[in-house]
Amino acid sequence: MIVDWSAASKPTTGPDSVWVGAEARRALPHGFESHNPPTRAAETLISGILDDRAKRSERTLIGFDFNLGFPRGLAAG
Repeated sequence: MIVDWSAASKPTTGPDSVWVGAEARRALPHGFESHNPPTRAAETLISGILDDRAKRSERTLIGFDFNLGFPRGLAAG
């Protein structure tokens, strides 16, 4: 699972929001699902996917793309 996490201040979808990509659960041989939940609902979506996979004893590797930058001027003065 790959999660591109946005720092949007309000629930939103589309550009500058959260995107979740995961291997499709029932696709053979392999497939891909993408999700664009409202910003504040992403944690619930991710937990649901992980719970579903744990119930089937599947392991999941997760990569998060968090913004680790600081706003301009934060370190000033």
